[in-house]
Amino acid sequence: MSILSVDTISPIGSGTSVTVNSAATLVLTNANSTGVITATSFVGSGANLTGVLSNIVEDTSPQLGANLDTNTKCIDFGDSNTGTVNRLRFGASTDFEIFHNGTNNHIDCHTAGQDLYIRPTKDVYIQDYVTDDIFIKMIKDGAVELY
Repeated sequence: MSILSVDTISPIGSGTSVTVNSAATLVLTNANSTGVITATSFVGSGANLTGVLSNIVEDTSPQLGANLDTNTKCIDFGDSNTGTVNRLRFGASTDFEIFHNGTNNHIDCHTAGQDLYIRPTKDVYIQDYVTDDIFIKMIKDGAVELY
């Protein structure tokens, strides 16, 4: 038996379900619902959805529930020439910042009395980005060479 059209369905009691064969098309017109609706896939632009953020920019305090995986991509901070300096901040009161101000690059430690530790497992080089000329070479368990 097949049902071609239903104009009215009486309320269905709690704990019961309605099953529609996956080969069937269920068309709802002016359907109103309360409670939770769960779907495994959606079709369409979602332009008429309400109460849902359309992008992460609208969320003024996004939260991560786990580690952020960039999927081999970079995290890009915007152009600092707009007057707003984009900063990567660490600590409860901006104790440590890494940023570019449109002219120079900065690593700032703001809290007085705190040291900055660079903890490599081997040697440390500070060198020119373009020419690779070494400015300072710090050799593990050895000398510090200035060029």
